Amino acid sequence: MTLILSQADYLKLLDQAEIINNTILDSFDITRKYQFGEGYWRHIQLRDGISLDISNYQQPKSFILKCHERKHPLEFLFFILVESEFKNLEFKTGEYFLSGSGMASECAVFEPSARVVEVAIHIHPNVLQLQI
Repeated sequence: MTLILSQADYLKLLDQAEIINNTILDSFDITRKYQFGEGYWRHIQLRDGISLDISNYQQPKSFILKCHERKHPLEFLFFILVESEFKNLEFKTGEYFLSGSGMASECAVFEPSARVVEVAIHIHPNVLQLQI
């Protein structure tokens, strides 16, 4: 059975996941246990409007993330390693993409994978405005 989550529930689960930093808690650099398999998700707030997410996880089951079209920051996403038994995955090892239309799609499907390592840089459009 495929799990279906709203975006709000997905983000809430990520935010409530166990913090696994081995150092003193730092609100600018938090590593949490991945809720939908094995691994971790690390969020680093580099400065106002710029963040870095590093994920290393294995997802044993597929799920569907149901979300409405919404505003989304500029994003660079790099897939360092993707091993999957499914051949219809949208991205492959070594591929990357840049998205920044300002709007994110309505729905996403997450397929089971052997291992996923990805790095994402999020930049709020205000950061790119010229300060005169």
